[in-house]
Amino acid sequence: MEGMARGLSMTWGDGNQFLGGSCEANSEYGTNISSNCRFNTFIGMGNENLNASTGDFVDRGRYSKFLNCYSSQRFVAQGFNGLIDGGYFELIEVQSVAIGYEVKNAAVNNWNTGAGGFTDAGSGTRKRSIYDIDASIFINTTDVRTAATMSLTSVTGGTRGTWLNDTRLPCTVYIQGTASITQATVSRGADAVNIPTSPVQAVRLEAGDTLTLTWSSSGPGPSVSRRTHTEG
Repeated sequence: MEGMARGLSMTWGDGNQFLGGSCEANSEYGTNISSNCRFNTFIGMGNENLNASTGDFVDRGRYSKFLNCYSSQRFVAQGFNGLIDGGYFELIEVQSVAIGYEVKNAAVNNWNTGAGGFTDAGSGTRKRSIYDIDASIFINTTDVRTAATMSLTSVTGGTRGTWLNDTRLPCTVYIQGTASITQATVSRGADAVNIPTSPVQAVRLEAGDTLTLTWSSSGPGPSVSRRTHTEG
């Protein structure tokens, strides 16, 4: 599919498998997978559309799989639970609407356009073994530590704070400071377990778990931050 404005456009396509093939010199996009497409697999497909306004691959589908494919411009991930396994790319761009992508065993910055690499603004992205050809190093896929804002309520003798792990991934939550914590629990639904009331500790929370801390009003509250575990 070469030299047209659009290469492959998939709408209402479920359970298809594409082996090989390519979209080249397309001005708008190479391969576009609509949001109503599910369970499609692309094996060894190569897209070369350096001037495509939207991208080489644009995936808005559900459970799309790309195995040992390549892309010379942008791979735009906007779908649900997609998989990129193997292959080489210029730029893999996981956008903010994307949920649950897994990116592994892939190389980026292969085409030296000056705008390559790997970016992740999605939710629940799992990533590992992504090699940057320009820099000759593997990209650090460890999530950075960020503040966790607790919802606060007043209780007798102090304050109660809660934080729901809605990152879609397991987290390590860090509790720091000098707060006089009187009760600490991790819960999921009606199931709750007590954890130590130490003012400095690290707690493992699975996706959907809630951390609840209660501390005395006679002193400062705790500082809470989290780091999600992105390797899948």
